[in-house]
This record gives sequence, C-alpha cells and structure tokens, in this order.
Amino acid sequence: MAKQELDKAVMEHNVSGKVVSAFLSITPQLLVVSLVGYATAITGFNFFFNPSVPMDIIGACIMGLGSVFGMWTMFLSVHLFVEGKLFDVLYANPQDAKTFDDAVQFFWSAHRKDRSLQSRWEGTRKIYFQAIVCCLLQWGLTLVGFALTAAAIQH
Repeated sequence: MAKQELDKAVMEHNVSGKVVSAFLSITPQLLVVSLVGYATAITGFNFFFNPSVPMDIIGACIMGLGSVFGMWTMFLSVHLFVEGKLFDVLYANPQDAKTFDDAVQFFWSAHRKDRSLQSRWEGTRKIYFQAIVCCLLQWGLTLVGFALTAAAIQH
C-alpha cells in the first residue's frame, strides 16, 4: 500500500475515522503550544541581543537552553496527547489492529505496523519519562537563567 493511499474499505472503517479524529483533535493545542514557545523564546533571548552586563549573556544563554528543552517538552506532550487518543481507539477495537495501523500510517508514515501491545506501551512510557525530564530541566534552567539575569540587572 502506498504511503498516502488508503483503499475504500479501510477508509470507510470506523477505526480509520477514529484515527483521523485523534490526529485532528490536537489543532487547538498546537496553536497554544506555538504561542507559548514563541513567548518563551522572546523572553529568553531578549537579554541575549541587548546585554548590559556579561552576567546577562550567561543568564540569557541558560534561559535559551531552557526554552529548547521547553519546546521539546511541548512536542513530546502533543505526541503523548495523540498517543492517548490512539490507545483509546486501539483498546475500543482490538480486533481491528491491522486497520488501525494502516490508518495511522496514512498520517504518520514512520509508524511501524504489526507492533505488539507491549511494544506500544514501552514506546509510550519512554516518551512519557523523556517529557518529564525535559520539563524539569526547562524549569531548572529557566529559574537559574532568570536569577542570573536579575542579579546582573541589580548591579
């Protein structure tokens, strides 16, 4: 089967419709994620392009690194949101795993077919813990970056 083609029987299947709904349900989250990422980047890099004290540069670089972790966290969060929706579809229709994989692969060509449920769980678990670690790194780096920048401004 070609990457961008689904035969009519697969397209009309209830599972395919639910897969489409799962992928399209993230549209509002994508808008919010892009706005938050933009605001984070502007805040972190504002001091980098207009430093008054060398400490500003260090703080801005640290905040910039924190924003990179933040953007990666946002990507992983959106990925997990879709995974959750897809698991709902898969568990509601376990007998239709092949149709499920075909429909997911239409949107996400890198999706591997014929994976066991255990493999799916392990992959999602890995992404979940990556998101938590990245979020903690972003939080810590942003705190340190703002503290250094504030200390530089006071002097």
